[in-house]
Amino acid sequence: MNVDSVSLGLGLTNACNLSCAHCYRPSPPLTYLPLSVVKRACDALPVSGVNLGTGENALHPDFHEILSFLLERGLRVSLTSNGYSIARLSDETLRALNDVEISIDFPDHRRFDAFRGSGAMRTALGALDRCRSLGVTTTVLAVLMRDNHRDLVQLAKLAAHWESCLRVNAYQPAKSRVFLPRYEE
Repeated sequence: MNVDSVSLGLGLTNACNLSCAHCYRPSPPLTYLPLSVVKRACDALPVSGVNLGTGENALHPDFHEILSFLLERGLRVSLTSNGYSIARLSDETLRALNDVEISIDFPDHRRFDAFRGSGAMRTALGALDRCRSLGVTTTVLAVLMRDNHRDLVQLAKLAAHWESCLRVNAYQPAKSRVFLPRYEE
């Protein structure tokens, strides 16, 4: 099999500053993917792009070193975040990213903060605002659930307001089926 390039999805950590009920990341104990493993993967595969997701990446003790390695290698790097990691990047590093995905599951502060934690919407919108001001391409990432399936139009409008794309992932019942939408939803 001839493979010219690979897009690699990396979960650097399962640590997160939030405890969202619908999250599928592994529960503690906390784990951190070592830089040495990231380097080995990039050496073994014809990697052209990397998405950093699963957990909140800036909570990894070597996050900045790993990110620098990936960017210095000339890879297209995308970052998925609830906004926390975005706030911990310099403008220069943020501009070097190919795309930033910000997790937003509800179009209004009240429900979003009730679901993800107090201040979660402010952090997410702050990340979108900062990225827009720096010219960084953004995507609003929503998890489609029983609780928000009627909000997709409003989420699309929210994304459009921030000049973002909208990506929707169907909820994966890794820990519970409570948020799983029914077929008709």
